[in-house]
Amino acid sequence: MKKTSLLLVLLTVGASAFAQSNSQYEEAMKKNISILDTTENLFALETVANNFERIASVTKDQWLPYYYASLARVRTAFMQKDKSKIDPIVDQAKVLAEKADALHPDNAEMLCLKSMLASARIAVDPQTRGMQYGPEAGKLLQQAEQLSPGNPRVSLLLGQNAFYTPAQWGGGKEKAKPLLGKALQEYSTFKPATDLSPNWGKGLAEYLLAQCSK
Repeated sequence: MKKTSLLLVLLTVGASAFAQSNSQYEEAMKKNISILDTTENLFALETVANNFERIASVTKDQWLPYYYASLARVRTAFMQKDKSKIDPIVDQAKVLAEKADALHPDNAEMLCLKSMLASARIAVDPQTRGMQYGPEAGKLLQQAEQLSPGNPRVSLLLGQNAFYTPAQWGGGKEKAKPLLGKALQEYSTFKPATDLSPNWGKGLAEYLLAQCSK
C-alpha cells in the first residue's frame, strides 16, 4: 500500500509540475522517466503515458515528451492479455511517435520505437502477422544501426525479437544470446546526449540474457 501511495504521489507531481519553466519541465520529465524505466505496473505505465502527453501539450516543440508517451503506450500494448486491445493502443502510440518524428527526424531512437510498434502488432496474431511486420521491424532496426552505430537499444531489440521468435522461425535463445551480450557491452559505453535522452533497456537486456542460460 505504501508503494502504491508513493507511486501515485510521484505521478501526480509529474503531471502537475511541468513546463512553467525549463527547470520544471526537466524535473517533471525526469520523475516520469524514472518511473517509466523501473515500473512493470500497467496502471503506472498508463498514467505516465498520460503525464507525458500533458507535458507535450504544453511544450509542443519538444520531441521527447511525445517519444516517451509513445514508448509507455507500446509497453502497455505488450502487456495486454486481451489481444483485441493491442491494435488500438498501438494506433495511439503511432500517432505520438509521428509527432515526435516530425520534431526530430532521422533519429535512431525513433526508428527503434517504430520497430517496437511493428513488433507489438505481431503479438496480436504471430502466425499471420509475423511475415508482414517482422521484416518491417527488422528493417527499422537496420536503419537505426546505420544512424547510430553502437546504440544498445538496437542490439537489445534485435535480441528481444530473437528471444521471442520460435527457433523454427529463425529465432530462439541461441540466436538471442550474442545480441543481448552485445547490447550489455554497448550499454557500458553508451552516453546519452542529455539527461533526458533515451537511456533505457539495460535491465531488460540483463534479464533476457539470464533467461537465455536457463
